[in-house]
Amino acid sequence: MRVAATVSCGACVLGLAVLFATACTAQQPAAGQRPRDNWDFRFKDFVIGAWWGPGPTEPEVKLYKECGFNVVMSGRYMQLDDYGDPDKGLQELDLARKYGLGVMFDTYTRNEHPWGGKAGPTDSHPTHHPASLVELEWLYRKLGNHPALIGFMIGDDQGEVSERSAACTKFLHGQPKPQLMPWLCGWIPPQNLAQHNNPIANPQIYPTLYQWGLPAEELARQYAATYAGFSRQCRDEGVIFWPMFNASPPNEHAQVSDSLLRFPAYAALAYGAEGIWYFCYNGGSLQTQGTYTTEAEVRKGLTRLYPVAQRINRRIAAWGPKVLGRTATGLFGTAFGAKIEWPFPEDLAAVPSGEALAPPGKGKLIESMSNDLLVGILTKPGQPPLAMVVDCRASKDFGAGGPRDVAIRFAPAVTRIRTLEGSRSPASSGCEAKMTLEAGGGQLLQLEGQGLKTLCSEASIYAPPPKPSAAAPRAVSGADLARIKAAKLRIDVFGANAEEEYREKVIDLNGHELGRVPSNSSDSWSLRVVDLAPEQLGWVRLSNEVTVRTKCADAWKFRNLTLAVQLVDGTWVKTNTDTAVHSVPKWACSEGETWGEDGVAGPVKLAFK
Repeated sequence: MRVAATVSCGACVLGLAVLFATACTAQQPAAGQRPRDNWDFRFKDFVIGAWWGPGPTEPEVKLYKECGFNVVMSGRYMQLDDYGDPDKGLQELDLARKYGLGVMFDTYTRNEHPWGGKAGPTDSHPTHHPASLVELEWLYRKLGNHPALIGFMIGDDQGEVSERSAACTKFLHGQPKPQLMPWLCGWIPPQNLAQHNNPIANPQIYPTLYQWGLPAEELARQYAATYAGFSRQCRDEGVIFWPMFNASPPNEHAQVSDSLLRFPAYAALAYGAEGIWYFCYNGGSLQTQGTYTTEAEVRKGLTRLYPVAQRINRRIAAWGPKVLGRTATGLFGTAFGAKIEWPFPEDLAAVPSGEALAPPGKGKLIESMSNDLLVGILTKPGQPPLAMVVDCRASKDFGAGGPRDVAIRFAPAVTRIRTLEGSRSPASSGCEAKMTLEAGGGQLLQLEGQGLKTLCSEASIYAPPPKPSAAAPRAVSGADLARIKAAKLRIDVFGANAEEEYREKVIDLNGHELGRVPSNSSDSWSLRVVDLAPEQLGWVRLSNEVTVRTKCADAWKFRNLTLAVQLVDGTWVKTNTDTAVHSVPKWACSEGETWGEDGVAGPVKLAFK
């Protein structure tokens, strides 16, 4: 896996597809079947894997087993310069079997050391290549019957299913029992995987590696937003979702914190994952750079993230049998975009959060919940629904944001809640769950009661809030504005990056600098709100002018500027909404009105009726 792959570019493709002289004669699955249903995997557990985790020594393999991993890699990274050595591959498989670990065999090898001595057509690269179909057939004959082997990694950093990887997938599926996983890593769209009967999506999601300069909450939000997009596509295409998240250090001076390791692991379950992979890259994450030959050496080399990962893995392994085969029907949330405090719910419903979080409310499965939570609802026919609760607090500092008590009130139809924790499953009567969560931590709940199927459906979770009763518009006078209790400015943003070099986007209200534009760091629309400070309330007039100045090189756009005030009696009223889209010029996503080279958009007129 190339460490140079980035989150922002979406995919890193190893090379152009090539045609094959040798075709595979396996039967294609019948049209309409889900890829995940066309295979009978040898390994049937929830995958907890480490990308280039242990080295090829027994002390390292043992420590990864003790850390709660159940799948490790063998091949390219364990062999390092001795690529293409099947005897070493068998030794590595034997070692993994000794500790009850499944092995994904990495088929990459140096160009001068093809598997079996003959490469055949493969993806071009100056120094190494993944197994061609000819090489994979040879590897299958050599290693395919080993009981520790669960699959072959047939492509890394892939942006699409190439001709070669499609042929390799077809070969593995064409065996008398299609039980070895055809593993592809990268940013391959689930639809493209499904077209080639490849059953697993394993996107590389590394905001904490490549965008460490962002605030911690934004790093967590990027995980959630990326999970949301991929998991929904995987569900719709019948592909298994295995996100790979970063555990390796972002630079020589920093290490991923405990909360930013917990969050992507637990959130993966909430978004319907049936396996997770840590991007360890061997050194600096769970252990310092090896290779170690004694247990004393490897234990001395463990980092403070090791016990964090160990607790995560052991808990998720215990939940795995209950999670596998479930459908993520939706998520409730009071974090990220879902915690925007805008007093007009009909506006919030029009711009769903990029993290796919629905607000709780009366008539929903979840009526109320503590702040900074997300809850994924996981269903399976004939089984009680599960609720995966995740604390969304994140910090770059290790140990920051200690445990806190949170509460969730479910609908009255929930009459019993079981807390799933290892061999213990304490249950409580009623519809309220209380628990203590670490920053970035999670807890799996089982819900019991009558009539929960409808409440757990996607349609119910994402149903819009009831429309407010039609009331006569409230007239606002200058005297009213002189006594307002609060004021907010709504702005929908698209592509507003959060990095410091892109933050100089300034909002002016009636000639006064109000503050910076809130970021969303995503090429999708997000509703954002700027709260006016007490000393800024006096700037509000019956007729207002808002100007937005872009003083940096960010490519972004905005729309739906609206000003709202809270009157002395508590009533909220708002101005007209400027629905025009205002964009940076000469950008692929530009639309509506573009601003000039001075970066100034507006003035936009907002008036109280």
